[in-house]
Amino acid sequence: MKEVENRVRWDRVIKAAVVVAAVIALAVIVSWLAGRIPAWQVPTGGRGSDLPDFGPLLTVLGFYFIPTIVALARRHINTVAIGALNLLLGWTILGWIGALIWALLNQRRDAPVGRP
Repeated sequence: MKEVENRVRWDRVIKAAVVVAAVIALAVIVSWLAGRIPAWQVPTGGRGSDLPDFGPLLTVLGFYFIPTIVALARRHINTVAIGALNLLLGWTILGWIGALIWALLNQRRDAPVGRP
């Protein structure tokens, strides 16, 4: 029975990947629309934009912290550690992948501890 519990549930991994892709696509679309819709643009008086465009930065940060967001959403027991790993080693790609896999493991805070 423990063998079944320790295996990765690929259906959950695929669902998480679809959610991540949807969030990234939504962030890219909103960032693109922010530059195209006149009501969202700041009037500059013909001098060019006085404010920097934060859309691409927010998109990259949103993508970078996906493992932490997944851990928070799943109420993972090690959310703080996953967030620290993501913050400090996420830039190495292996650290980001490791944090994402750790966040997807089934270790929730509300699960009873010590039961067979």
